[in-house]
Amino acid sequence: MAPPSFGLLAKLVGSTDGLFNDLVSGHPIGLSVTVWTAAMLALDLADRRTMWRGYWLEWALAALLLLGNEAAEWRIAQVMGAPMPFRTILPPLLLSVLAFPIVAWIVSRIDRWRLGR
Repeated sequence: MAPPSFGLLAKLVGSTDGLFNDLVSGHPIGLSVTVWTAAMLALDLADRRTMWRGYWLEWALAALLLLGNEAAEWRIAQVMGAPMPFRTILPPLLLSVLAFPIVAWIVSRIDRWRLGR
């Protein structure tokens, strides 16, 4: 039996998760909704454009999307008057990029268990 295709639901997950992130983290409502939905659409576009994606391409794409997310949050904070230099986003960005292999491995194990392999 083939796993279910979630179609549009998979793209809407970015907006619901983004709204939860905005409410919990204190960002302006709509910032994470917009950024996360754009990231989900970018991942969908990359999935349609590439015949295959290897591990390194996944990591590079994740790093690029994480950089875009952190830069958007930094820019909005700057526009709202927070005196925050750009270098303050580098430690969480570096930690997130370095954590990607571990998180990808955990997700693959959960997915393998979910599919009953």
